[in-house]
Amino acid sequence: MNCSVAQSNFISFIAGGLDGEDLEAFLDHLDQCPQCREELEINYSMYRGLEILDRDSDEPLNVQKEMEDMISQAKKTVARRRRIKRAAAFFVVLFVSAMVLFWTIERKV
Repeated sequence: MNCSVAQSNFISFIAGGLDGEDLEAFLDHLDQCPQCREELEINYSMYRGLEILDRDSDEPLNVQKEMEDMISQAKKTVARRRRIKRAAAFFVVLFVSAMVLFWTIERKV
């Protein structure tokens, strides 16, 4: 993913609208690009600031921590998705192997 694509995904990420491979590519890009990470923090700050103003709230704002928590949670989601894909691939291979073995034994009998 390049910076232009990553930046076009900022609002989707902040709103929780990125998932799957798009989320994975976005997070990988943020890990490699400090400029986009900084730009995301600016966008997130504006988003959260407007949200607080809309609610007329005086709650303290720790944008950097909130954003880091959001990124951390998204990374956990991506890691869980990877584990599920690996497990599914393992069971497909196991099933196909069992079928081949069963078919081989049946042919010999």
